[in-house]
Amino acid sequence: MNVQSRRILVMALLVVLGVAPGGGAQTESEAGGGVQTESEAGGGVRTESEAPKPSEVGFVRLINLVPVGEGTTSILIDGANNWPQGFRLGQRTGAIGLRKGDHEFTLSKPGCKAARKVIPVVGGATQTLVAYAEPVRDDSGMIIAWELKVAKLKQHTPDQGMFLTVVSFCDEPEVPLDIHETVSDTRLKTVAKRLGVVRVALQKGQNIAEISHAGEEITSLATDGSGNYVLMLYEDEEGKKGGLTFFDPKFVLAE
Repeated sequence: MNVQSRRILVMALLVVLGVAPGGGAQTESEAGGGVQTESEAGGGVRTESEAPKPSEVGFVRLINLVPVGEGTTSILIDGANNWPQGFRLGQRTGAIGLRKGDHEFTLSKPGCKAARKVIPVVGGATQTLVAYAEPVRDDSGMIIAWELKVAKLKQHTPDQGMFLTVVSFCDEPEVPLDIHETVSDTRLKTVAKRLGVVRVALQKGQNIAEISHAGEEITSLATDGSGNYVLMLYEDEEGKKGGLTFFDPKFVLAE
C-alpha cells in the first residue's frame, strides 16, 4: 500500500469514529443528532425537574356497579376516554395516578341518564370512585328512568384482625344480611346501610363466607388470614340483589 492509499484509509477511519479531520470529536449539537430536549422534540419524557413530585399526585380507582341500561358503562376523565370498550358490571381498575386538583368524571350508558361530577384529587391519597344507578320515580312511586351517580370513597389504615366491610348501593335504606362462615360454622347478622359503611368482624384464618338476604344467597367469598374484605351490594331492574366482593388492604369509608 502506497502513502496516498494509507492516507485515504486513515481519513476514512477518522470519519467513522466521528473525529473531524482537523481535530477532536464532534459535540452532540455539531453532529446534528443525539437526545432531544422536550422543547426540541415537541413532547416526550419530562426532565426530572418537570416531573410531578409524589405529593402532587393522587390516585383513584374506578368500580362499575351499574346493572341497568344496555351495553357497557363509559367513564371519561377530563374528557379523555381511556377505556373505549367501556366497563362491564363488576369491573374495576387499579390505581390511576392523577395530578392533585379538580378532575371531571363523566359517566354514560345507553338507557341511563348521564352524570358529570368534578372530584378533587388529593396528593398522596387514594380514593375509590363507584359508578352506580339510582332510580328516578314519578309521583306514584313508579321507576321512570335510571340516573347514573358517582360515589366517592376513601381509605384509612385498618385495625388488626379480619373484617368484612359492606357498602350498599341498593334502593332500600337498609338491607338485612346473614353471613355464614362455613368452616367455623359461625353465623352472623348485619344490616347494610344505603350509601353507608358497615363493618363486621370475621373469624381469622381460612374460611368461606356465604352472604344471603331474605333466605337467598347473594354471593360468597373465601377468606384467608387477616385483612379487610369488601362487599358492594347492588340490585337490577327487578330488584334482585347482587354483590361484588374483593380483598382490600384498607377499609373503604363513604364520604
